[in-house]
Amino acid sequence: MDYKAISSIFRDGVDDNYCHTLSSEIAKKKLIDALTVEDYNLVFLLGHSGHGKSYLIHNLKNSLSGLNIIIQNPIDDELSLLKLLYKSLKGKAYPRLSSSVEDIRAKVMELYKDVKHVVFIDEAQLLDNVVLERIRILSDSRVFKFVLVMHKNEGDEILKRDHFKSRTKKVVCLENLRLIDMCAYVEQKLLLNQAFEISSFFKKRYVRMIDRYTKGNFRNYKKMIRTILEIMEEAKDRGIAKHRRLNSTLIDMAAIDCGLYR
Repeated sequence: MDYKAISSIFRDGVDDNYCHTLSSEIAKKKLIDALTVEDYNLVFLLGHSGHGKSYLIHNLKNSLSGLNIIIQNPIDDELSLLKLLYKSLKGKAYPRLSSSVEDIRAKVMELYKDVKHVVFIDEAQLLDNVVLERIRILSDSRVFKFVLVMHKNEGDEILKRDHFKSRTKKVVCLENLRLIDMCAYVEQKLLLNQAFEISSFFKKRYVRMIDRYTKGNFRNYKKMIRTILEIMEEAKDRGIAKHRRLNSTLIDMAAIDCGLYR
């Protein structure tokens, strides 16, 4: 059995095999309701680092109709945002004209006013106060719909600021990965890749041990699974029979390797 090859399916980064965990499905439904039924133009998605916020918005982007844009790079100013929105809609860069920011804003607003869309901004806690305020004003116009994706602690602080505290908005929190989610995730990923025997290794008691180290952090959970399988591959190559199946020692070794052992 090629444990090393199977370990690659748990690599970090957004992929198409999104796991529909209970916590993510609850957050996804709240986001869809906020954007469609409740018709909010400014939504915050908060969650701790590594808990699957980027996975969620990429999955949601494909679930919503209309033009849905994900911005992952930090935006320096309103002009950069407006030009990016123009290019996303028109498929080409904004004309190199000597237009003012006000003129460009008016042009982009005119283009978007009848276009069904959502603009997701990942890592939005990195935006400076001026850009955040401009996004808030653009959302107030009712032309643009924004979802600002932020780390939980920084997002909580930003929401306390006067220009957000008193404004109409929706806040959705992505909760920690639960034990039932963790079991479902690893089983789903392995079965989708025909790794039936490996799937049988991850009994609930072992997933619970992994949970104690990862504390519901999705990124660390994947890293732990990947590391466990890599250690099992090495044990196979060295002929160490006791580590050819999952056990508590393997989990401890993986936690040490991942810097999670305490």
